[in-house]
Amino acid sequence: MLSGVVVQVVINGILVGGFYALMGMGLNVIFGVMKIVNFCQGELLMVGMYLTYLFTSALGLDPYLSLPLVVTVMMCLGAVIQQGLITPLLGAANDSNLIFMTVGLMMLMQNLALVLFKSDYRTVQTAYSLKNIHLLGQVVSLPKLISFGVLLFVTFMLYAFLMKSETGKKLEPLPRIPSGRGW
Repeated sequence: MLSGVVVQVVINGILVGGFYALMGMGLNVIFGVMKIVNFCQGELLMVGMYLTYLFTSALGLDPYLSLPLVVTVMMCLGAVIQQGLITPLLGAANDSNLIFMTVGLMMLMQNLALVLFKSDYRTVQTAYSLKNIHLLGQVVSLPKLISFGVLLFVTFMLYAFLMKSETGKKLEPLPRIPSGRGW
């Protein structure tokens, strides 16, 4: 009996941990390659989740089918933030302005979400939201399993891009831009 509970907890831990791994990969690329300290990364994830909620509830799209639309909107938002807010601060002698800007952007996104959506719990209901499958003699949530499959695909594609493509191989951490007062 106890070993079944342990296996169930391990399976759920791996499935939920995959979500955190995906967030960690994003942070790793942003800081490791671009050397940008971004404290609003979690809030950008929140915006993507609220967009998925809106597209699902307003347009009736399946959450997984709304993914290309959400990715497109988030890429545009990311480009605006990068070009309008982050790039002008990259030439500074230290990162304090960039840190304060991303913390301020984090607070703006949090409070804007509170104004628009209140603090009420939101969820998306689909035909398979409560579906479970049996895996290794354990019950596994189908939406978590699908999300984990998407995570594996994204991880593989990122790895293939960084390690196998010419562009990915050329990516190196960006040097800091000198401000005239040293590095």
